[in-house]
Amino acid sequence: MKSESQILYFCHGDQRNHRLETKFSILTALARLGRERSSIPIRVMTDVPRHFSGWPVEIVSLSREVLDRWLGEGRCIYRRKACVMEMGLEYAEKTLFMDTDTFFLADPSTLLANIDHDTCVVDEIRHTWGEAMHLPEYAGLVAGLVTQGGMPAHDLRLCASGVYGLAASNRPLVRDAIRRLDRWQSFGIADSVVGQIALSFSLYCKTLIEAKKSIRHYSASKRFFHEMISVFFEMYGERYTPELIDLCLDVPTEKPRPSPLDKLQAKWKLRTLQEPLREVGRSLAFGCAMPDNPYALACKRTWWSDALELLRSRNAPELAAFQQGRWPNSLALSLTPEEKEEITEFFQAKLAPARFISLTIDGPHSEQRYVPQ
Repeated sequence: MKSESQILYFCHGDQRNHRLETKFSILTALARLGRERSSIPIRVMTDVPRHFSGWPVEIVSLSREVLDRWLGEGRCIYRRKACVMEMGLEYAEKTLFMDTDTFFLADPSTLLANIDHDTCVVDEIRHTWGEAMHLPEYAGLVAGLVTQGGMPAHDLRLCASGVYGLAASNRPLVRDAIRRLDRWQSFGIADSVVGQIALSFSLYCKTLIEAKKSIRHYSASKRFFHEMISVFFEMYGERYTPELIDLCLDVPTEKPRPSPLDKLQAKWKLRTLQEPLREVGRSLAFGCAMPDNPYALACKRTWWSDALELLRSRNAPELAAFQQGRWPNSLALSLTPEEKEEITEFFQAKLAPARFISLTIDGPHSEQRYVPQ
């Protein structure tokens, strides 16, 4: 029986971060719904139903064969997501389809109330087509559309994909987006470009309401939120209990940063650094200045990893010193000896060359793989 409204998730495979993202987002939905939580079903479409056993959700089981077919000839993961949306819309008159890396800051029922045949909810409007067509990441799409003679109007709005709120009567629009994805495969451009905006083309004539004040879509800060969400479930477990609903609200809704005072002190520590290393030093100092709570402290090494990636991207000479277990003289950062030692050990472990080991798989058979030292 079709419900009036639903919140819909798609979680596939055995990837731990993907599963924990989904569970955390579900908890925020339950927390923000309050008294409405019993009247708005949460559905999870998944090929691993056991992951959500005992959770207050309705499970729609998907076979691996179906998931494989949904990839299409172009093997596009965003096509699969669109197929999930198209199928999921049949379960309710109004649907909020949530990306797993998106959680609620406010009551989902407010967003659901805005949905009708002519009005859709989106994450946020990033660009108009008139703006986007001049950006380098859209060059391949523009060239393909020119060839096909299908350039859209300049005022078409391109939306981020953290959430889509659609009516059941909008299913033809999603089917149209799937066909568009299939046509665009021949353009030879990144799935991440076409997948993000295929549905935007179908929504051109709809009224769009942005949900960005009601949700947090953390795609640009995944590593930080993965660390915090992982700590949450390490402390309280993955098995559902009602207590998790209130506890999830303790997790920060923004990427952890130092307090204003600590930020000033961190900047003071950069005073002797040469300009090319200031961004590196900033990430190291911010990591050392994380607030004293388990979620922020879990992100300390994520800040340090950002610094390491900056050094790697520049092939910086400081990398050689860290590989040897030494703090480089050029990184004149005012940190304590203990902080420098911890960072050096962390970098040295990250920079260690991979080693070749043999793994026994399926009895007598073995294979060799590279693993970090």
